Amino acid sequence: MINTEVNGKKDNFIRKSVSEISLKDIKDIIFASTKEQVDLRNKCIIIGITVIILLVIIIWGVSRIIKKMRKLYNIRKKENLINQQWMQLENKINKLLQEQEKRENGLDKLLQEIERLKHEKELERQKRELEREEMNQKIKWLIHQFKQKQQMDHKQQMEYKQKMDQELIQLKQQINQELERQKMDKL
Repeated sequence: MINTEVNGKKDNFIRKSVSEISLKDIKDIIFASTKEQVDLRNKCIIIGITVIILLVIIIWGVSRIIKKMRKLYNIRKKENLINQQWMQLENKINKLLQEQEKRENGLDKLLQEIERLKHEKELERQKRELEREEMNQKIKWLIHQFKQKQQMDHKQQMEYKQKMDQELIQLKQQINQELERQKMDKL
């Protein structure tokens, strides 16, 4: 306890409530004349400086805590954003991979279909080639028969010639049709 003597009366300054401290008491402390008043003034100054330092430390600490909390919040927000973007990228990658697999499956089917069509065209070409050879052989046979028949009498030759001409005309028509069909296939 600090006892002060102001204007002849003893007073316990510390025990006084804040509302009871008057400006005169503060003035007496500031312009201290006795040793007790000087000690009280020094203690008040030390207490004031300590309170100010504590307030500065508290304000500084709270501001640092708030900054760190903001920084932590921003880091978490960025982390959540990055995680969301990562998930979106994974989803896009999965969709693209599925689409690529579908395309590859479609391409495989398309390639198989192309191979099948090529094989069918080749078989058809071979079949036409065989038909053409058969027609050529038939023409040769007819020519051979025609030569043999020339040796026959004239009347028979004329009949035979008409028959052969008709067959040749039919064969030529077949050949022309075959050639037209081949031209159409090439187109």
